[in-house]
Amino acid sequence: MSRSLFLVKSVSLLATLTTLLVQTKARADCTDASRKAIRQINKKAMDAYQNMDFKHARSQLSRAVALAKRKGCSLDWIHAMTMENLAVLSIGGFNRKKLGLRFFREALRIRPETSIDPEVATPLIKRLFRRARRQMRVTERPRPWPKLKSATPIPSGNASPIEHDSIDTAPRGRPLVITCRTNPTLHATSVVLWFRGADDTFSHRAMHHVGRDWTTTLPGRVLWGRSLQYYIVAHDGLGKPLASSGSRYSPNIVSIVSKGGRSETENPFSSGKSRHHKGHRGHKKPIGLWIQIGVGFGAGLARGQTEVMDEEGGVAVRTGKPHDHIEEPGLAPGALSGYLEVGYFVRPRILISLRGRFGYIGMLTKNVPGAAQSDAAGQARVRYFFRPVASRWLRFYVGGGLGFAIIRHTVKETLTAGSFVDTDLSMGIAPSGFGGMTIGTNRWVTGYIETGFIMTIWNKADLFTFHVDGTAGINITF
Repeated sequence: MSRSLFLVKSVSLLATLTTLLVQTKARADCTDASRKAIRQINKKAMDAYQNMDFKHARSQLSRAVALAKRKGCSLDWIHAMTMENLAVLSIGGFNRKKLGLRFFREALRIRPETSIDPEVATPLIKRLFRRARRQMRVTERPRPWPKLKSATPIPSGNASPIEHDSIDTAPRGRPLVITCRTNPTLHATSVVLWFRGADDTFSHRAMHHVGRDWTTTLPGRVLWGRSLQYYIVAHDGLGKPLASSGSRYSPNIVSIVSKGGRSETENPFSSGKSRHHKGHRGHKKPIGLWIQIGVGFGAGLARGQTEVMDEEGGVAVRTGKPHDHIEEPGLAPGALSGYLEVGYFVRPRILISLRGRFGYIGMLTKNVPGAAQSDAAGQARVRYFFRPVASRWLRFYVGGGLGFAIIRHTVKETLTAGSFVDTDLSMGIAPSGFGGMTIGTNRWVTGYIETGFIMTIWNKADLFTFHVDGTAGINITF
């Protein structure tokens, strides 16, 4: 019995020593360079949190967790910082208290003296942090995060490879000039500006060499979101990067402000004096009302009753009987239609709208006295854009709608009296789906091309149809 107990204790001691060795090795593998990269990502995430862009903050912190795991920093204090920021984001951004508590406990497990940034420490966050400390039985007093050693100074005197004064704020919707100067010892032959606004990906623009400076101008359409991110890269004659000011993972950030000089978004965790009020004149939404005007033409399934010839008592040649229905249902042309749509952007990529369709079919039914001349439809629609408004020349979208429609197609009939072009009526509840793209980057007016289908559903089978339209026109936004 004593031998078995000895073996159990020996195995337990060996497991403990192995765990300590693994943890020691993990901490040793985490270098200052890795810590700096993770800290920069955390800073970027919390800047997004302060700007109420919670999804972007979550994305950045997820990157920090993955980088810590890859660089062997999962047991280092820098990972505890990421866990603490995830706790703050979970509680303050997504109102998930239990998840926030779990992140706080993980941060305290790695670094018991973990503390909270006063800028984001709301009463609720402080209370949950104290609860996590009690649950983990932490007795250490909170201390600030360790400071990292500064980077090794660049040789060749005090000159930086790229001299650039970062831009803190810029007016919304106006061109922005960005200038830098490269050190002559760098021998740079080209300089490129990488930037992104409301878009998810970076775009680039070549900078022009003017005297000793490199300069370029960003168009006003780029400056419409909450912020602009950018960095500058200098290249040699072979296109090899030589130096940069900022980077993809730690860009320079420009706050976009309204005409009143204030940022569009407020920090909900700052003091009440610095918050914006709804009635402030400088507060404007980036985009709102949408009007679409277009024309279209299409075809659909004709399978119902004709509207005129059966009433006139026509006799079909093939059957010798009165013609009161279409003998061979199939594809038939529809009306030439005009469209008017009025909508509102509830999100930068989501538009809700009301759309009217007004069709004219008289040019195809001139030889039938009393034939219908028009049709109509009305729908409520929802549209999703794959890119924010006015961010690219071509912006694709998809959507759907529901409403009521009266749709007519033309059918050619051969009767004893001759050949006629009559109309086929379909009507009922009308679901629809569509996809298209807008053309142009002007904020106010763009063109569009769209293809979509509309169905009519009624309690009578001969009132059903499936119709496809192609449309084109212009969009006007305010």
